[in-house]
Amino acid sequence: MKFAVVDVETTGGSPAKGRITEIGIAIVENGAVSQTYNKLLNPEVLVPVYITALTGITNEMLVDQPKFEDVAQEVYDLLDGCVFCAHNVKFDYAFVRAAFQQVGIRFNATQKVCTVKYTRRVVKGLKSYSLANLCKRFGIENKNPHRALGDALAASQVLNFVQHLDRTNLLKEFLKNKSAEFALPQKIEADVVRSLPEKPGIYRFLNEKDEVLYIGKAQNIKKRVKSHFTGTAKDAKYQRLNREVSDITFQLAGSDAIASLLEDHEIRHRWPPYNKAQKRPKPRFGVYEYIDRAGRIRLGINKVTNSFPALRRFHSLYAARLWLFEIIEEFQLSPQLAGLPAMVDFENDIEVHARRYVLFKNKWESDQTHLIILKEGRNAHETGFIFVSDGEYRGVGFMPKEKKFRSEPSTVLKYLQLKKPGYLPDRIVEKELQNANRENVITFTNHNLKLPQ
Repeated sequence: MKFAVVDVETTGGSPAKGRITEIGIAIVENGAVSQTYNKLLNPEVLVPVYITALTGITNEMLVDQPKFEDVAQEVYDLLDGCVFCAHNVKFDYAFVRAAFQQVGIRFNATQKVCTVKYTRRVVKGLKSYSLANLCKRFGIENKNPHRALGDALAASQVLNFVQHLDRTNLLKEFLKNKSAEFALPQKIEADVVRSLPEKPGIYRFLNEKDEVLYIGKAQNIKKRVKSHFTGTAKDAKYQRLNREVSDITFQLAGSDAIASLLEDHEIRHRWPPYNKAQKRPKPRFGVYEYIDRAGRIRLGINKVTNSFPALRRFHSLYAARLWLFEIIEEFQLSPQLAGLPAMVDFENDIEVHARRYVLFKNKWESDQTHLIILKEGRNAHETGFIFVSDGEYRGVGFMPKEKKFRSEPSTVLKYLQLKKPGYLPDRIVEKELQNANRENVITFTNHNLKLPQ
């Protein structure tokens, strides 16, 4: 069996944007290096200062060197027919494949081995599986670290050393076509992914300190998690996530809708560094009731805070003003005391306004409506649900199937997991109500049912 142990030095972490500055290849046959190859390459872009500090490769060293297209055929001939091997093979393979693609050559290694992942399976329990640490552990001398051929030769010795320790021929698993082992991050064992359910829910990528790096949702958790790691690396951020993730946890949701709501809640609660979508929540507005210095009851619009409960919350200033116009017209309130300019000639007597405001408030509190949207449970013995109070999402839950929603809807509170409302959850609920069958939506009115703001 013939291995091409490859290492590349680059201008950055993304094969889409970065370029190869040096390539080193050690051909290994029967446990010995039979051939080596080493070339500095002109990347046609500037080498960042931090890369120069790490590798010692400067822009001056590269300016007169060949471009990858000049050596592409000889590199291809060396790799052809070999098992592509590297320390963190996803990184090196992604750059080599991208470099070939940029010069119009299709390169696809059918067999790949990552010496990091292979060593993890054979030699368990090490604190670090970096090339430097493994060289120190196995007594391997790397005469030129952080340079392509030096690291390729060191990785080839790691490969040979671990092969001698491999009593159960685990290497054979790594050489299977389309091996799932190759696709996984360095620190994730295949058993972790195999144990994931093929059901709706959310999943979390954790680092070695059990800090949440990323949260996602899926109809099929296992399939979605696998999709994160298939194909070549996309950008530097993707590469960093692959290097950092060391564990995967999950939470079943029963349905895609509840999974989406749980995902939103978790992201807004934990703010994982690799999630972007909810990092900039939209401002929300509330209509507030207050007493002014003259003792008059007033309404006003302000941005929502956790300090004071609003009569009603909205996702735009326009929607809040529109609602105020509607209640002013319906109950003949004073626009000035309801936070709006006088658009029509309503009676402005303060006592009259106060009496009419009491009528509005009583009707408002008695008309508060709660909705339960029934969804699939996490198992055959329960029903999932989404809880909406007065048009606003308030949480999800899972209730035993023998419980009767329709005859005793207030019992739902025993199983309700209260969540904070927000722009995205309300949009999800809006869509669910549009698509829900009538028999899957339960409506009830209970002004005594008080939920936290």
